[in-house]
Amino acid sequence: MASGTGSAEGAGRGPVRPPLVGELATANYIQVSRRQRVVEVARLMAERWISSVLVLEARRPVGILTKRTIIKDVLARGYTGMELTAGEIMHSPIVTISAGATVDEAAAMMARTGLRHLAVVRNGELIGVLSHYHLARILPDLVRTREAAKPRA
Repeated sequence: MASGTGSAEGAGRGPVRPPLVGELATANYIQVSRRQRVVEVARLMAERWISSVLVLEARRPVGILTKRTIIKDVLARGYTGMELTAGEIMHSPIVTISAGATVDEAAAMMARTGLRHLAVVRNGELIGVLSHYHLARILPDLVRTREAAKPRA
């Protein structure tokens, strides 16, 4: 049974639904503690080529730290990253979205909040992170699917 967003019809079964947030989110997120120095977090982000990390406490997400935050709140203010911890500059409380939410809901939430990363939860437990890159990657297929589903005159 093939499915995806590449076509409007799935082998005669009707329209193919766009993926849900939980299907797009990466479960391969990086976590750090509040006490880690920002310079350590920045090195980790650079090594892994990632733009955000989750700050966890007792296995629960309490904040998020992004490369934009490091640039704006650390480097642009003259700090080196040695003076500050992840907990001091993280965005908190963390904004979450349900794994069952649609990509439209995720895009609307990002637009409304100005955030580029959302923590994805299922039954209150963190399952991954959704970034604006995830949405951008599926946009061409989503547009094709929606165009193909439009009624023809």
